[in-house]
Amino acid sequence: MAKKYKPFATRQQSLDWIARNCDSCKKGFDKKANRFLCDWERKLCAASIYGDKIAEGTAKAIGFLDSEGCDLWECPGWARR
Repeated sequence: MAKKYKPFATRQQSLDWIARNCDSCKKGFDKKANRFLCDWERKLCAASIYGDKIAEGTAKAIGFLDSEGCDLWECPGWARR
């Protein structure tokens, strides 16, 4: 069974991460269409809202495992709007 990770200790940490990464990314949540453009953002939001954990594959892909405990790591998929 694959390991799962809790990416944020608090709701504020998740909001800070989304503000730093997703909100300024061209793949960030599309408010006009009311939909996620990025599967990683969707999974992180679900983890934050519902207390879910993210799969090891997602944790690796978003750089969480390389963040060394920092809650404001940079998303490797970030692309300027």
